[in-house]
Formats: sequence, structure tokens, C-alpha cells
Amino acid sequence: MTKGRTTLPLYLQIAAKIRKQIETEDYMAGDRLPFESWYIEHYNVSRVTVRKAIDQLISEGVIERRPYQGLYVSQKEMQMHSDSPIYSFGLSDDDPNITSKIISFDILGASEKLKQIFQYQSEEKTYYINILRYYNGTPFTIQSVYLNKELLPDLDIFSLKDRPLYEIIEKDYHLAISHLNVTMSISVPTKEQAEWLCVSPLDNLLEATDSLCLSDNQVVRYATSLYTNAIDYNYTVYK
Repeated sequence: MTKGRTTLPLYLQIAAKIRKQIETEDYMAGDRLPFESWYIEHYNVSRVTVRKAIDQLISEGVIERRPYQGLYVSQKEMQMHSDSPIYSFGLSDDDPNITSKIISFDILGASEKLKQIFQYQSEEKTYYINILRYYNGTPFTIQSVYLNKELLPDLDIFSLKDRPLYEIIEKDYHLAISHLNVTMSISVPTKEQAEWLCVSPLDNLLEATDSLCLSDNQVVRYATSLYTNAIDYNYTVYK
């Protein structure tokens, strides 16, 4: 173990694993989760540890406990203050202190989760962009962005370096943006993400998942982002 590094308590490690499982198992808001007994057996830990992990996730708004029904993925919506750097959903930003680097770009087949989010009726593909963003030269967020290729055909991905996404959507594709849904939780980075963000893999980071919606509620952009404490940010919870 590296000198000076503090290991997370076991219940927080389990909470992080459950959070990741919710993401990787393609759970949607309102989906039912396994019973506590499943987590006890799966992670080989005590009921007390699982209870503390679940209580932690409930306090974060990730999951909710419904009397006599069990555990469910939370349906709370969270919205960002417009003065927060997190609010921006393009690569470029009006703040000259914020710069971006495209780590990778690809066109991928849509997962089952993305098919539901983008309401694909056939085997459509998505644009995938992995972005690292800096504030005054310091990395503060890494973003995995998926764009609806059906709504944005022939998108020039590199134009996003000079123009915000919302401008391209509205001016180039004549689509009306309605709102941005954002959900948040606390998460630990993967080893690769930690290296990009210059943080420890044990650090608790703010994770924001957002869906950019059009006036007909179609989702044009879906993204997950991990944020360090390199910048100040704030948000409001709406029940």
C-alpha cells in the first residue's frame, strides 16, 4: 500500500461496487434492484455492512427503499445551476479558462440501454466521444459522451472543438432543445480515469449523468462525467 493512502471503509467500497453494478447492468430509473440477501451473498459481507452501504446510496439519492417492495433505482431528478461549469454540454465553453481534449472518438453499435434512451427502433449506431476537460490547465472532468446518430447524421465531430453542441443541434439540424436532465452520485474512478484526472483510484468523485432532450422528449445526447474538486460547482435537487 502506498504510504499515506487511506483505504475506504468496507461499506463504502461495497456502495461503490453496487453503484457501478447499477450502471453496468443497464438499470434505468425506477428499476427494482436485488434484495439485501443477494448483495450479502454476492459480496460475501455481513448484513450490517450491506445495510450501511445501502443507507449510503440512499443518502446520495442513487437508490430508494420502498416499504414492503424492496430497493429501486432512484427517480429523483437533479438540475444544475446555469452558472456552474458542469452545466455546459458542449466541448467548447464560453469560459476561456476551460479547454478540452478529445481522448477518443468512435461510432459504436448501441447497447440495450442506449437503445432505450435514444428510442431506437432498429440497429442504429451512436457517436462516442471520450473527453478530458481542463480548468486553467488542470484536468477537472472526464466525460463519456454518446450522441444520437439518427438525429445527427454526418456530424463533423471536430466542429465541436469550436462550437457548442447546442448551437450545432439547433442551427445545423434545426432541432429544438427543451431541457437537460441530470442525475448525480458519488463514485470512484477506474484506474485509467484516475490517471487522466491525476487523482487516486480511491478518491470519491462527483459523477453526473445527463440526458439532453428535444421538445418532443427525444434524447439527442447522453453522457456520464466524473468531476474532481479542481473547480467549484453547485447543484439543486428537485424531488
